This record gives sequence, C-alpha cells and structure tokens, in this order.
Amino acid sequence: MKNFDKMFAQAVRLVLEEKGKKEEKKSVSAKDIVVWGPGPGNWGDVIKGIKEDAHTTYDEAIAKTSATGGKAMSLMGKLGVTKPAKATDPLEAANEILQQAVTNAAMADMFGQPVLSKTGLTVPVNLPMDPESIKTKEGVLPRNATVWIHLTLLGAINSNMFRPGSKLKIETASPKTGEIVIRKI
Repeated sequence: MKNFDKMFAQAVRLVLEEKGKKEEKKSVSAKDIVVWGPGPGNWGDVIKGIKEDAHTTYDEAIAKTSATGGKAMSLMGKLGVTKPAKATDPLEAANEILQQAVTNAAMADMFGQPVLSKTGLTVPVNLPMDPESIKTKEGVLPRNATVWIHLTLLGAINSNMFRPGSKLKIETASPKTGEIVIRKI
C-alpha cells in the first residue's frame, strides 16, 4: 500500500507539473492585446468572407481568420505597412503602423492621418457615418470602419511589426465626432 501511495503521489505531482507547463505555454493572442468588442449584427460588404453570418461572434471570426507569419506579412504589404514600429510606447507604436496604413490607397479614402495625444490615438474617418449616406453606399457603418483599424493592428502584431508593451482598447467609431479612438488599458 505504501508503494501505491508513493506512486500515486508521484503521478499527481507529474500531472500538476504538466498542467503548470501547459498554463505557462498559453500564449496571449493579438485580440487579447488590442481589445475591441463590436457585438453581433449585420456586418455588411466591408468584411464579407471574414464574418459570414451575424450569429458568429467577432472573436470567433478573428480566431478563424487570424493570419500569422508570412500571411500576416502579405496583409501588411497590401496595406502598405512595410516598416515595423520602433516606439516602445504602445500608442506611439500603433500610430507608426496606422500612419503607414492610412496612406495606402486601400484605406486612404476612408481614413485621415491618425493624431496622437496624451489621452489616446485618434483616427479620423473620412466617410460619412449617417444612415442616409450608408443607405446610398457613400458612407460607412461605424463598426465596419473600426474593423479595418482593428484588423490592421492585429495583422501588425501577428507579423511581428507591432509589439505593444501593454493592452490597447479601441472605441467604435463615433458618427458624432467622426473618429475612432484607441487608448491604453
């Protein structure tokens, strides 16, 4: 019986050590670093293919489509993000990435140049966000505009071009101010 107790104790210790190793290996994903919660709803044509139906959560869509390594580098190339962020402050680094992205033809019509302040990083949305403009396809839903910024930052993290030292939170674009605000958490 003593042998059994000893073997059982060793087995429990090994299981606990293995569990501890698995918890240590658990990595933080890009969406845990750049936080945004858009909620359910109609996603429109802007992100069709990323989110096929409104019942899938945004987190599930990101998990299914998160590009890493070479795929993320390809996305960054298409967005015109060719230089990694050098700043150590996460907002300054995000600014470096977004400054490159919004000058690219894919994003230049929708976004203005980001503005960094002590309180956060503001990205102006150039397209109108009022219901009438959205109906006539001349505007953009606030949530869809925010998706572009969120996915750009996630892609930059996954391609190792952006390494924020702390978490960032994105606020959905405001139709009143016409801006997306990013803050440190």
